[in-house]
Amino acid sequence: SNKKVGAEALSRAFYDNGVEEAETKRLQTMADLVDPRSFYAVMSGIALVDEHAMGDQGDMCVVVDVGAGDSTSLGERFCSTGKIRYVAVDQRSDALRHHQAVGHETVHSPATILNIDSNTADAFNSRFTFGWLKDSQRTTALLEMLRVGKNNMSIVITDYDWSTVKGPKQFLQAVEYVKKIMKSAGFDPEYGSTMSQDIALKVEKLMSVSSDSVAIEESIEDSTFIGPISKALPLLMQTGDSALGFLRQTKNISALHELGDLLQQLQEYTSQNPQEEVTLPNVVTQKIKLLDKKSVL
Repeated sequence: SNKKVGAEALSRAFYDNGVEEAETKRLQTMADLVDPRSFYAVMSGIALVDEHAMGDQGDMCVVVDVGAGDSTSLGERFCSTGKIRYVAVDQRSDALRHHQAVGHETVHSPATILNIDSNTADAFNSRFTFGWLKDSQRTTALLEMLRVGKNNMSIVITDYDWSTVKGPKQFLQAVEYVKKIMKSAGFDPEYGSTMSQDIALKVEKLMSVSSDSVAIEESIEDSTFIGPISKALPLLMQTGDSALGFLRQTKNISALHELGDLLQQLQEYTSQNPQEEVTLPNVVTQKIKLLDKKSVL
């Protein structure tokens, strides 16, 4: 259908050249905030599914980062352990160039068709990727991870929940407008709020979950920022810049002016009320562990 093609073209447009620099900066800012948590979640999953693999004798553990994006910092953390073979997967070759530049192994493919052999990965990380996928694509992406994962494997999925944002009217108006643009680009900014139920439901459908060998952990939810609006503004402006770039790409001039005005009002408000408290989106992390894939699929 045209609508489907439209959404995919839009999400590509969101990541085309015009947005690249602002979006690369925004993605790195978010990575800096979330890297420690992603690293810990994946490492604890590996330790649990495969205790001996983290010993000196085992092979390297393979961590596949699905929708790795532009930021290489998480991969660098994994590689620095000396025990992880990190593989960055993305459908954008420009994102993979960042990873190739620092020596990471890369695979060019979308989350829904992983170009990787079956039964080869110990763990998966997928961050801010499921929010871009449609419901059926999320199921397909999970199926692909289950195919590529070893018999003992873990999956860590992280996404935003923008429904938790709090602050003054000028702040919320800008946030709502940016969210509207994200949605039009094919991204669900509130996927994090339903993610754990969604993933649990999909995992249960895909396998016999009554088994002891599947653990769907309690999801962890953290705020990315609670504090003075003057400190939150740079982060929101980065997201705003990405949205403006997207509107320029899609030649949506009226929305471009409208968002520009809202961001300008927000900057003025912030300069007058620098200490007012705001809450930025939450980030939700969901872990799934399989201790015996063969027995449940």
